[in-house]
Amino acid sequence: MAKIYDYFSQYIDGDDLAIVGSGEITRFAVYREERRLILGVFLDKTVDYSVIERIQKSLVKNLQLENAELNIKYPSSLFSTETVSVVLSKIGALNPVVNGFFDNADAEIEDNILTVCLKNGGKELLEAQEVNKDIIRAVYDMFGVDLDDVSFLEVETFDMESAVRKAAEAKAAEKAKEEAEKEKYVPHVQLGDLPLYADTRKQIMGRPIKDLPKPIKEIRPDDGFVTVWGDIFNFDVRDTKRGDSRILTFCVTDQSSSVSVKIFEKKGIIDPIIKNLEAAGTILISGLYKLDTYINEYIIMPNHIESIKKIEKQDTAEEKRVELHMHSSMSEMDGMTPVSKLVVQILSASVDDSVLRLVHNRSPIFIKSHRHRIVCLDKQNNMMALEIP
Repeated sequence: MAKIYDYFSQYIDGDDLAIVGSGEITRFAVYREERRLILGVFLDKTVDYSVIERIQKSLVKNLQLENAELNIKYPSSLFSTETVSVVLSKIGALNPVVNGFFDNADAEIEDNILTVCLKNGGKELLEAQEVNKDIIRAVYDMFGVDLDDVSFLEVETFDMESAVRKAAEAKAAEKAKEEAEKEKYVPHVQLGDLPLYADTRKQIMGRPIKDLPKPIKEIRPDDGFVTVWGDIFNFDVRDTKRGDSRILTFCVTDQSSSVSVKIFEKKGIIDPIIKNLEAAGTILISGLYKLDTYINEYIIMPNHIESIKKIEKQDTAEEKRVELHMHSSMSEMDGMTPVSKLVVQILSASVDDSVLRLVHNRSPIFIKSHRHRIVCLDKQNNMMALEIP
């Protein structure tokens, strides 16, 4: 029996020829007017359809054909759940409806029925386009196996990478919660009269900062080297054109004013700084206050940076009170929620007392709740009845 390499070795790429070269030619048809070639080939090992497509293109190009078609047949004994992918790769290449639905699909065969387990959805579309019939025909043509039916089953795929990432995030969140709980009972030292804990300072860049920070609003153009503190915002990192360095720009605010900061360094130096700044939130910074002629704005070029924890404002009042401001369906075009639902939300608060200020046609209405007793007053202090569902 003639082999592929006997006739087509010089027309097929060497790597592909090594895969199909020993295949027996079972049919050889040439249509001269149509410049079309059809080859029937019997192989004893399955080949992904992408290889067949490459061979067909090589024959078209090298033999100057309009079309070349390889019809591959395998021994029926090769058909199994492991080789179903060969059939699916052919269907996917020839039928655009498939559109990746067969990617990473698994297969099950029971009672001469093939079930294709889809991990990318598509069951309804594949059934509507009767792709199951295409698979039955392809299995018969390629393996000589006559299936009774083909069905599709959508299954959820287990994303190991996503699961590991979520587990790591959950563990980090739990650790952060534990550290935050411990932090409540750690005695801290205040930095001067600033809302900062001096004992929480950690070095990010340069050397320890000795000077106390001044308010950002008090910085003057001729100050030269300054020390300030603030919360980070507008964080931006860009690579230089040469690609070996990065430009880091961000702003800090101490609520009195804000100032821009710029760092230009090699990647190996600046990358750890970027990582620590992203985690810091609040920092002490000391550096040269100068005019950046590129953006025409005064900035700080830092020499030293430390992270520091800010003193959060505490509610020490014995009698707690929560104040809310919102618009309801009584407002002209500002809100959609009924007042009664807003009050129900207030009653679900954990504090004993809460006050809600509603806007009704530009006139304030005050609703005070104490546990489950509700008093509603308009701006003239007239009591109002309110129906609660």
